[in-house]
Amino acid sequence: MSKFMDDYGKPLITLAISGIIYALISMLVPASQSDVVLTFFRACICFIFGINLYQYRRTKTWVKKLIVSFIFMFLMLIDMGYDIFPQLINILNILKIKGFLLNLIYVFLGWTFFN
Repeated sequence: MSKFMDDYGKPLITLAISGIIYALISMLVPASQSDVVLTFFRACICFIFGINLYQYRRTKTWVKKLIVSFIFMFLMLIDMGYDIFPQLINILNILKIKGFLLNLIYVFLGWTFFN
C-alpha cells in the first residue's frame, strides 16, 4: 500500500486538494486581480504536481535548483503578462509556447527540480 501511495496517491491527493484550493481562490479573488492571481496559483499547482511525480532519491545540488527556479519565475511572469525580455517573448510567441504547453513545462520543471 505504501508503494501505491508513493506512486499514485500523493500526486492524486495533490491534484484534488489543489483543485479545491483553486476553485476557492477563483471565487474569493476580485475580478480585476483574478488573471494574475489565478495564473500564479495554476503555475504553482503544476510545479508542485511535477515535484510529486518524482519518487526517487532527491538530489541536493543547489545550482540546478536555482536555474530551474529562475526559469520557472521567468515563464510565470511572462504568463502573467509582464514583459521582461521582449526578444525572448518573441521567441516564445513564434514557438507557440502558451496555454497548455506552458502548463506542461511547469510540470516538467517541477519534476526536474529534484531530479
